Amino acid sequence: VAIFLPMLSAAIRRLHDTDRSGWWYLIGLVPIVGGIVLLIFLILKGTEGANRFGPDQLGSDAHGIFD
Repeated sequence: VAIFLPMLSAAIRRLHDTDRSGWWYLIGLVPIVGGIVLLIFLILKGTEGANRFGPDQLGSDAHGIFD
């Protein structure tokens, strides 16, 4: 539990960066192909600009802690 929950949280955050729902994490339950598809989704670059899950954390519309 101590490792699974942070790992799940990071994966869902990463899926949100690519404008996908966190439910896509469950595709990893499909044998062989599901894990590969999930890995590709997690590796892909996030969307440019804001998406339905919030602003781009690396873009110009992001506000950091010191802004």
